[in-house]
Amino acid sequence: MTSASSAARQLLGDPEASRAELRFTAARLAECLFDALRVAHSRGERLADDEEDEDDGEGGDADEDDGDGD
Repeated sequence: MTSASSAARQLLGDPEASRAELRFTAARLAECLFDALRVAHSRGERLADDEEDEDDGEGGDADEDDGDGD
């Protein structure tokens, strides 16, 4: 994404940039944003799954029967 954002900055700073160049750059930036959001969402889901796994392994729930008859 770094190369896309630096290219976009250069293009936006060019008053002679054509509409087609700006549209192309906007499309590439939108793709980069979509990819970044997809990765962030995926990582967020994995983190939530990891937290659930850790909760399951740390003593369990207080409502569970531990089998000692109490």
